[in-house]
Amino acid sequence: MSQFKIIAGDKKEYGPVSIEEVGRWIQQGRANGDTRVQAEGESDWVPLREVPVLAVLLGGQTPQPSAGPPVLGSAPLTADQLMAELQGRPHTFSVGECFSRGWRLLMDNFGLLLLTAIGCFFLIVVASFIPFGGLIVAGPLLGGAYYIFLKRLRSEPADFGELFDGFKFSFMPLLLAYVFMILVTIPTIIPMVLALIIGAVGGAIEAETTGGFPFISVILSALGYLISVLLMNTLVTMFGMTVPLVMDRKMETTEAFKATWRVTKHCWGKFMLLSICVFLMNFVGLVALCLGMLVTIPLSMAMGMVAYEKLFGRAAQA
Repeated sequence: MSQFKIIAGDKKEYGPVSIEEVGRWIQQGRANGDTRVQAEGESDWVPLREVPVLAVLLGGQTPQPSAGPPVLGSAPLTADQLMAELQGRPHTFSVGECFSRGWRLLMDNFGLLLLTAIGCFFLIVVASFIPFGGLIVAGPLLGGAYYIFLKRLRSEPADFGELFDGFKFSFMPLLLAYVFMILVTIPTIIPMVLALIIGAVGGAIEAETTGGFPFISVILSALGYLISVLLMNTLVTMFGMTVPLVMDRKMETTEAFKATWRVTKHCWGKFMLLSICVFLMNFVGLVALCLGMLVTIPLSMAMGMVAYEKLFGRAAQA
C-alpha cells in the first residue's frame, strides 16, 4: 500500500503514513490541496492535489490546475493556464519582505545555499573558457540553483546534487530562457552607446570651446551609462523569473516568457527597486574585500526566489 510523507502547516515533516491516514488529516483540516506530499520511494515534493490517489480525498475542495511536472503524455502548463491559477492574486511583492525572508532563508541554510551559489557561478565561469560554453550551461545551472533555494524556502529537503537537475529535466527550455533573457536586455545598451557618442563628440567640442575639462559631457555620459545599467538590471530581474518558472513549473520557454511578462509588467517598479537593492548589496560586498559577496550573492538569489514565490508560487500567498 502506498505511503506518503507530509509537510504540515507547522513546516514539520510527518510520515510515512497511509492513504487512509491522509484522508483523516484532510477531514480534520490538517491537510488540504496545497499540502506538500512525497510518495514513498520518490524524491520530489508536490501539492497533494496533484497526486490522483490523494486528490479524490479532497471531496468538496476544488482542485487547482497542475503546477508540478506534467504526467507522461500530458501537455506542459501554458501561460493561460498559469494565469488562471494566479487569478485573484495581487501581481506585486514587498522588497522589504524579500530581504527579511531571504535573509532568514540564507541564515537557516547558509552552508547549502553558499555552496550552491559558489558552485553555480564557478561552473559558469569555467565553462566560459570554451566558446559558447558559459551560454550553454548558465540556464540549466541557474535553474538548478534557483530550485534548491525554492525547495528550502518551501521547507522541502534539498541537496547540492540538485544543482545539475536542470540538465536532466529541462535543459533546452532553460538554455533558451537564458538566451532570450540576454536578447531582451540588448536594447538597454542604446542609451549607453548614445552617451559614449555624446561624450566623445561633445567632450571634444566643449574642451576646444572652453579650454577646460568637459564637465557637461562627462555628466551626460555618466547619466546615459547609469540609465542603461538601471534598465538592464531591471529587465534581467524581471525576465530572470522565467528561469525558475521553467524549472519549477516545467513550462516551455515561450509560455514561461509570456506568463513572466503578463505578471511582472504590473510591478516593474518593484523589480527596479529590487534590482537597485541587489546591486548596492553586491557593491558593498565587493568593497568588503570581496568576502562580503559570500553573503550578498546567495542573499540576492534568495531575495529573488522570495519574489518568485510571491508572484508564481503554487500555494496562494497572503
